[in-house]
Amino acid sequence: MATEELNLVVMNAGGPGNAENRRKGIAKVLKKKKPLLVFMQEFNCNKLHEGRWGSLKVPHCYQCVGDGDVGFVYDTDKITLTRYDNKKCVTRMHKQLCKHSHVKNYAELSRMCIYVMESKGAPSYKLLVISWHGHHKCADTVKEEVVRLFCKFIILLEGKYRLPVIVGGDFNLKATSVEKCLHEDLHVIKPSESAIDMLLVHKDVSKITAMGQLEKIMWKTGKVEETFNHVPLKIAFHPKVSIEDRLSSLSLSQNK
Repeated sequence: MATEELNLVVMNAGGPGNAENRRKGIAKVLKKKKPLLVFMQEFNCNKLHEGRWGSLKVPHCYQCVGDGDVGFVYDTDKITLTRYDNKKCVTRMHKQLCKHSHVKNYAELSRMCIYVMESKGAPSYKLLVISWHGHHKCADTVKEEVVRLFCKFIILLEGKYRLPVIVGGDFNLKATSVEKCLHEDLHVIKPSESAIDMLLVHKDVSKITAMGQLEKIMWKTGKVEETFNHVPLKIAFHPKVSIEDRLSSLSLSQNK
């Protein structure tokens, strides 16, 4: 049975243009691309349907959550996002990991937004998702050490929650440099060798389409092209279908 294709988007919403044009661009991506989940950076908003957003008519299924300038926009009809259940434990894990690191000031928890994503219906899936925004005002050697530390933290989170992880973000470091720093269980999905926006995925995670199918979303709303510093990335995510879902689907088809 074919699995449903669900779109994940990585979007840094920062740029030199005005906030109104950025809102227009974000709203158009949501309406046209209909993503399941958007990994957001440089985006500090908690209301997509009120105030200055009201006239843009963002589909009501979309809500946003986040910490500072990192967070998510997600389709509430299809998934739930739940904050990790024990913030003190995660904070303690992060503090212990960074305790003796000389780059700990560049790998703060505030630079990542961590949630559990779970489907509302079939196919059934549950993952840990992280939106990440790497520092840009430091040397590449420091950024590489931060990525190594971040990867160790991802593996610790996977061990605690027993869930596969997908990270989407602006690393402010070229993909080729990020790849040199990866834990062996992780790999990069990138649009090019020099890209700084990308996804990190566990090798055993539910199938994600081939890297060649990663799509750049071009801004096409008036002068929005001149408003953003980054081009959003979209990729199709194919969750594995559980045996229970397969049997349920087969039973339904037989009863028709």
